[in-house]
Amino acid sequence: MRKYEMEMVKSRKLVEIVCDRCGKSFESDLKFDGVRGSYGLNEFQLSWRWGDHYPEGGSGEKIQVELCRGCRGWLRDLLDKEGVKLRSEDWDF
Repeated sequence: MRKYEMEMVKSRKLVEIVCDRCGKSFESDLKFDGVRGSYGLNEFQLSWRWGDHYPEGGSGEKIQVELCRGCRGWLRDLLDKEGVKLRSEDWDF
């Protein structure tokens, strides 16, 4: 005999991304749904993490920024103007 119990599972669903600079709401630029034939990749990540890291665990702080495509271009131009050396490389997997 098999007995089952019902469990309520809460999950977190992303419903919107808002640009931290201009406040514009935008869809995730990373889509691999296959439905629309969209397999493009336009991923952006800017974050800082610091703290303590040990084999058994650790803790610290993290700062993250979400930027829409337009504001990513603004940031790239700003960094370039300020003399920050931006590196570009090809990738494949």
